[in-house]
Amino acid sequence: VNAMVERPRVVAVPFPMQGHISPLLQLSYQLAAAGIDITFVNTFRNHERLVGSREVVSKHSSGVITFMGISDGVAAKAFDGGFNESLNASLVASDEMAKPFEELLWKLDGVSCVISDAYLGWAQAVANRFGVPRVALWTSNVAYSLVNYHLPLLVEKGYLGVKDPSSVGFLDNLVTCVPGLEPIYARDLPTVLRYDSGEDPGFANRIRKIQALKHASWVLVNSFEELESAGVESMRRELGTQNYVTVGPLLVEDTEGRKSLWSEDEACLKWLDSQKPGSVLYISFGSIASIAGAQMRSIVKGLGDTRQPFLWAMRKNLLVPDSDYSERSFQDFMESTKAQGQGLIVEWAPQVKVLQHRALGGHLSHCGWNSVLESMAMGVPILGWPCVAEQTMNCKRIAEDWKIGLRFRADDAKQQLVSDEEVARVIKKLFCEGEGREIKKRARGFSAIVKTAVSPGGSSHRNLERLVQAIKFGKLGKNAG
Repeated sequence: VNAMVERPRVVAVPFPMQGHISPLLQLSYQLAAAGIDITFVNTFRNHERLVGSREVVSKHSSGVITFMGISDGVAAKAFDGGFNESLNASLVASDEMAKPFEELLWKLDGVSCVISDAYLGWAQAVANRFGVPRVALWTSNVAYSLVNYHLPLLVEKGYLGVKDPSSVGFLDNLVTCVPGLEPIYARDLPTVLRYDSGEDPGFANRIRKIQALKHASWVLVNSFEELESAGVESMRRELGTQNYVTVGPLLVEDTEGRKSLWSEDEACLKWLDSQKPGSVLYISFGSIASIAGAQMRSIVKGLGDTRQPFLWAMRKNLLVPDSDYSERSFQDFMESTKAQGQGLIVEWAPQVKVLQHRALGGHLSHCGWNSVLESMAMGVPILGWPCVAEQTMNCKRIAEDWKIGLRFRADDAKQQLVSDEEVARVIKKLFCEGEGREIKKRARGFSAIVKTAVSPGGSSHRNLERLVQAIKFGKLGKNAG
């Protein structure tokens, strides 16, 4: 019989992007609350943005979280571009972290296991060398893990790895070959997987990382069983383990536990207090997407035409100005918005607090998975404006499978731009029409399901308890627990 370790130590290492850091950090807080000591290892760049110094200890109920930084060998300016540049820099950084991470592990005593982002495939080999189990965290949803797992099949059938998909009517193909995944049009498959050729090294790299999950002791997913039960069963079959489990949504529970890489503007909460219940549209495109000037012009015009009150978290580098729309044009819009009192524009907002506010009636979102889960948990319907990664797939599921939101349709004749008429139509549909009322009702229903999943006795809560017991009793073997 394995004896219980009183204060096991877990080393957690996220993929170096905000959308991956937050869920692992929230998981770490929950494990610390259960009496497990965590060493949370970031690249120096993200570590400093997160905690402001080189080593910080956070006492969190019964366990302690120690934050540490390691080198990633990537120049800071490499992260300053758009999504593709940022992703490529993060991919290089994630590989460069392997050696410093291993060197750090040698200095730590009594490590029970390594919890790494699923994309850090090298963590498996490092954990093996140390003779400790690796637990992988998949920070997105079950459906996206299915698509990644079945990449060879999707390439073989010609749904991915096509040079110019739009020219061959290819985007209208219905994909039904992935077990556990709802039928999905090829156009809604994750844009990040649209390599020009099946031979692209990007595919091989992803396939290698996802295959490494077969060797992980557990795979944790930032979702909940009630949402994706067929997908969970399918992934368990593929990986040959019952320890592929949902532990989400991994959401911020309190202000003290909130560590965002951005400073947040609390003034907007006071503004929300002055608005009518359910009247405000919250707009946020996440931490890495960008919007071209011509598209921004349509958003701004459509929004103005609706007269709907809005709160916009507008990052400094969100707008990519062009001949259609300059920085000056947006400044003018901000000034007229202020003068007319229709909306408030801030650089960043405390998103969870905003979504919890009674004034909120909808969330125009980039459909990043963390934002989707936050909206879902708070019962706020989503107007989907996917930008990158698997966001197109998330958006399709929100609007068509779960029916807790709407999507904007691009006008093909205008180079995939969404027109100002379409922006106004979708906003009005949510706030002013019968269909919008139904969507709001369904969104509230989903909120209740989320609360059940993470409450004592709920599916995600039970899975987390199993994990805690497995860590404490040294039973993280592949099918133990």
